[in-house]
Amino acid sequence: MSTKIVRMAAAATMVLFTGAARADDRSECVKAAGDEAIMACSRLITSESPALPASISFYNRGNAYEKKGELNAAMADFNEAIRLDVTFAAAYTARGTTYWGQGNPERALADWNEAIRLGPRYPIAYLNALPFMNRGALYYASRQQYDMAIADLNEAIRLDPKNASAYSNRGWALSQQGRYEQAMTDLDEAIRLDPTIAKAYNNRGFVLGRLGQNDRAIADLDMAIRLDSKDPQSYSNRGGVYLQKGQLSQAISDLNEAIRLDPKRIESLVVRAFVATELGQIAQAIADSNEAIRIEPNAARGYVSRGGARLKAGLLEQAFADFNEAIRLDAQLGLARYGRASAFLATGQLERAVADLDEAIRLDTRFAAAYANRGLAFERLGRLEKALADYNETTRLSPGWAIAHYNTGNVYREMKQFDRAIVAYSEAIRLAPSFAQALTDRGVVHYLLDHIDQAIADYETSLQLRPQDARTYFNRASAYRKKGQIDHAIADYRKALELDPNFVQARAKLRELGVNKL
Repeated sequence: MSTKIVRMAAAATMVLFTGAARADDRSECVKAAGDEAIMACSRLITSESPALPASISFYNRGNAYEKKGELNAAMADFNEAIRLDVTFAAAYTARGTTYWGQGNPERALADWNEAIRLGPRYPIAYLNALPFMNRGALYYASRQQYDMAIADLNEAIRLDPKNASAYSNRGWALSQQGRYEQAMTDLDEAIRLDPTIAKAYNNRGFVLGRLGQNDRAIADLDMAIRLDSKDPQSYSNRGGVYLQKGQLSQAISDLNEAIRLDPKRIESLVVRAFVATELGQIAQAIADSNEAIRIEPNAARGYVSRGGARLKAGLLEQAFADFNEAIRLDAQLGLARYGRASAFLATGQLERAVADLDEAIRLDTRFAAAYANRGLAFERLGRLEKALADYNETTRLSPGWAIAHYNTGNVYREMKQFDRAIVAYSEAIRLAPSFAQALTDRGVVHYLLDHIDQAIADYETSLQLRPQDARTYFNRASAYRKKGQIDHAIADYRKALELDPNFVQARAKLRELGVNKL
């Protein structure tokens, strides 16, 4: 699955101008952080012989207010700084950041455009790069205009080659275009430049998750949380990776924390809905999806998660309606096509499922689950070579996904390539030792190869995990019978029939063995 990363917002900082020093007020004001800086800047503003131009003091005091979250006070100071000096590029940049924080993106864009037009040449490279970084990472990226975002971030990096945040933001934008290898290069560089930048670990963890490198992803997201335990994004992303690993309790724990930190975060609600669906908690999944849609009525992913919950509940008409609405809202969202394809699979509309999955893969060529489901559709259509190609691509993209290896084993078994089937099933079991069905099916292949002892061993392990599985008792009975252990075979056939009184084959096998009293 896919999760959206919040970009690192780069706040404007102080400008250090040369000039005659005066007591401590000047040095305190240019720190542009904390109450002492605010008071020092205020004294300079009212001084008859200030040690800084008034525009600089207003600018620095505005930055101090902005860092405290007092955005109205910050805005007033940035306005005054610009009134006093209409060429003050850094003040436009800072005011744009404040507009953004106040939820006014168009005014933010106007200010960043003006800062760029003024072409600042400050001795601090970061200040020259900042309007490009903010415009790219915040404005363009939030509108999914990733080419424009990357162009701005390229310029930010050209102006400030050691700007770790710019590399982190560009890495995020590249990841949204599916350019994961390039994204990794940028995120590695961001972390090299600044090993304490939490967002870079967060973004790299997201990319590693998309590459199927789940353990490395968890390690990066652990580091992101250690560096910034209040960022809901890192918990949400780690929850998404735990979902991919099938560790649902850990996923729920992380997503609960993400939502506690930010109850209005759409992505956390949606991913928690996906996890709840996997756990069979349909009411919770629908409630989370409804909340996501209430917060943002055009949130296509909210309709996808609700559609998935309704599909699992057997509410097919409502599920199709949700998936169709998601596609209407965002035709470029591959997840919506994937969801509707799942509904087509559930209703036996295999060609329509393939068509939707073709589109999902076109939109995201690394969408492993889409390849897996298309492989399943091809398998059911009897197009085994195409199914095998899709399953192999799934395992290439997500080598740690046990079900993908299991699906590959199923196709090899159908193609009677039994040795390859055992290799695939064995990899699935290595990745998920409690995967009972994979153990049973590997046992079936061992039986077909006349590896009877190995078949019985697999069936026994499977039954330890799933003791109520009548089919596995039946399979073990057949293995015992082939080995000549008739008493064991009769006991297992009886157990299969006890668990499933309608198990016709088990009843017939007992009669073949002369057991008429069932």
